[in-house]
Amino acid sequence: QSSRIVRARFFGPFKREDATTAVEPAPTPTPEPEDTSASFDLLDLRSGASDAVAVAAQAWERVDDVVMGGVSSSAIGPDLAGRDCLVWAGKCRTQGGGFTGCRSVALKTPLDLTAFDGISIVCGLESDDEPARRTWKATVRTQNNRGEVVYQASFVPPVSLASSSSTKDAGTEDAIAIPTEVRIPWESFRLVRGPVAVPDVPPLSADRCGEVYGLGLIMSRFGPNGPMPDFRDGPFRLALHSYGVYALNGED
Repeated sequence: QSSRIVRARFFGPFKREDATTAVEPAPTPTPEPEDTSASFDLLDLRSGASDAVAVAAQAWERVDDVVMGGVSSSAIGPDLAGRDCLVWAGKCRTQGGGFTGCRSVALKTPLDLTAFDGISIVCGLESDDEPARRTWKATVRTQNNRGEVVYQASFVPPVSLASSSSTKDAGTEDAIAIPTEVRIPWESFRLVRGPVAVPDVPPLSADRCGEVYGLGLIMSRFGPNGPMPDFRDGPFRLALHSYGVYALNGED
C-alpha cells in the first residue's frame, strides 16, 4: 500500500492544507492498485522535536469511573522506554463503574474536520492478547462543553506482537510489531449519553465535523448489549502511536 501518515497539529485551527505541507514520502509503489489515502496525526508525534511526546501528553486528561463512584484508574503519558508514542495504562474494575478513559483537554479553537472521512488511530495493545473481552471506543465531541453527550464508535485495537503469547512461545519476544492503523468512518459514530445511545439522532457525518472540540478514548465493560459477561477487568496497557483523521483521497 502507499497510504501516508501526515504530521499535523492538535492545538489551534486545523485544516487539511495545514497538514499536507509535511507529507512523509510514500512507500515504493507495488503492482497492486495504488492507495491514495492519507492519515493525519493530530498529536504530531513524528515531528522529530525533542519534546514532541511530552507536548502530546499534555493534550490529554483522564476520565475514569471515579466520577460515578467507581475505583478504576488510568493515566496517559510518554512511554518510559523512550519510544515516540504515548502509553495509556491503568486498571479497570467493575465495582461501582467499569470504565476508564482519556480525552483531549478542552480546545479553545475547534477543529474543522469536514475534509476528512473518519478517525485514524495507530495503536497496539501491549498488556494481553484479549482486546475483544473489553469494549474500546473512540469519541468525538462536537459541542463546546465537557458533558457526557458525545459521539462514540467501537473499535478493536490490534495486539502488539511483543506481548502475544504465541510470539513469546516462538522465541521472538524481541520482535516489536509494526504499529497498525485502525480507521473508523464518521458514520460509525453514534451520539450517546454515557453508555446509552441518544434516540432519533443520525450517525455522525463530515458536515457535522466543522467544529470538533475534543477527541478521546474509552475502555469499558459496557458493550452494545449492556455489560459484557466475560469482561476482563484488571490491568491494561495501550500504546498510542497516532490519533487523528484520514482522507480516502489523500492526493494534494
